[in-house]
Amino acid sequence: MGASLSALTIAKVGSNVNYLLEWCAASVLLVGVGVVRWQREMTPTARLLPLGLLIAGLGLALWEDTTFLETTSWAAHELASEVEQLEALVCAAEGPVLADDMMSVLVVCGKEIYLQPFEYTHLVEDGVWDQQPLLDAIRAQQFALILMSDTAWHGLDRHWTPEMEAAIREAYTPAERLAGTLVYHPKSRTP
Repeated sequence: MGASLSALTIAKVGSNVNYLLEWCAASVLLVGVGVVRWQREMTPTARLLPLGLLIAGLGLALWEDTTFLETTSWAAHELASEVEQLEALVCAAEGPVLADDMMSVLVVCGKEIYLQPFEYTHLVEDGVWDQQPLLDAIRAQQFALILMSDTAWHGLDRHWTPEMEAAIREAYTPAERLAGTLVYHPKSRTP
């Protein structure tokens, strides 16, 4: 029951599948108890059925994990050169850089993280943070670059407020797309 209550919190903003881990563990334990009770009533030969299903399930899970790891490691290898190009752009940028998903590049380049757009967007939506100074800074082109995620998840977990996006479109131009990220340059300095 506690795991089910915890699982209900997956609907909140910023949550992920890790909110279901307790529920999955509790479900597996309940199924295990049920199988043990069910096996007591089965013939000795029929008792092998749950064991066979368990082995088949483990085999499928291992195969899926291996396939997933191979696919993600291939994708990471393919994007490595684009990440290096993105790092070179950010490291060479004179001035602050705004980023959403690729904030790690800022850290690699020794740049200060000005703000985390996802968190501040939700602070704006909750009415506890005034975004106007940021909008003014964007319109004044005070950022050397703005790195905006170009992935399918961007529309689901809103990183930027509509006003931030409008200010970025008004003052910046998307010049490159690297590692799933649109690199915006100030219009006055677009290469």
